Amino acid sequence: MPAIGPAQPVDYYQALALNPSATSEALLPALNQRVALSPPGPERAYAEQARAVLADPGKRRVYDQRLHNPHAKPWTPQELHELAVAQSTRSATGFLAQLKTAPTRILATVAGVLLVGLVVIIVAVSCTGGGTTDVASNPDASNSKPDANTGAGDASCEQIQGSLVEKAAWTRGDPGYAVVLTQATDLPTPIATGLAESNFDGLGTGGKLGQLQDKGVFVVIDAWFNRDMTDHAAVFSADGTLRESLKRPTMSSGPANWPKSFDLEKDDTHGYHHITAGQGVQIPAEAGGTKPGQTYALAILPDAFDDDVVWVLLRGGKQLYKGTLVRFRGEAPTDPRKCTPLG
Repeated sequence: MPAIGPAQPVDYYQALALNPSATSEALLPALNQRVALSPPGPERAYAEQARAVLADPGKRRVYDQRLHNPHAKPWTPQELHELAVAQSTRSATGFLAQLKTAPTRILATVAGVLLVGLVVIIVAVSCTGGGTTDVASNPDASNSKPDANTGAGDASCEQIQGSLVEKAAWTRGDPGYAVVLTQATDLPTPIATGLAESNFDGLGTGGKLGQLQDKGVFVVIDAWFNRDMTDHAAVFSADGTLRESLKRPTMSSGPANWPKSFDLEKDDTHGYHHITAGQGVQIPAEAGGTKPGQTYALAILPDAFDDDVVWVLLRGGKQLYKGTLVRFRGEAPTDPRKCTPLG
């Protein structure tokens, strides 16, 4: 595989032996495998770049139209990099439309990211900072009243395994199930801003809410979210406190402590679910639907180690939420600890 740079091949299909007639969804497993098997460095960076373009139907449409047009100016490696790191086509159509017909001016930092390995900056943050709101420990929460639209403090309910979270899905779930958010921890600013301003239906191909083998969880977003040529990660302990914040140049490998998914982590889901907020926890207005409790989650991840816990990111939210899945009768609960038996 040629190094990324002036000699970079611009035909991903030919270079990676991919079927041009396959859908983006069908190509994704092969692209993921190519990334996983490529050694760190230019070869993996090229595979990640190809995945960023071909796995996004809108970006791929722009790419294919110009690639297969004999009268169009050929793609340049620099333009392909800009296309790959651009925000999702759902919110960047103007930028991508310009790429169809004309080359764009490339920032010097782009070439630097592709050609030179940069030092990864790791910022350790306190695990006991004031950015966490917990229903059980927040003194203000015990005296506050629940939102009238979120549920009841006392309810007939029972906690159930978080892996059954699809039962709380709004359109295909079962009546009488809800995710109760019991704790919220502030995300680092770059991640909070990127998630709050994104137009993804979920986290897209550039973001992830995942679980670590040490029982912690992490949130990762790539340069698509902030357009800052940087990938960002936040690592949280099992109790929900922020452990460390990391960043690295986009498309680079490492560092050694960059979060990696535990192979036994649960499958996540996204979309509208029945979600209520415990006292002291706020659901952003951007996540609300048309009915009380109807809330849009960018990701819900059942905890692999604790059946009673689910981790949640909400549309428009700037926090990581910890919650519990419950089955209830009557009004949805806001505090699972106060559930009375269903009988």
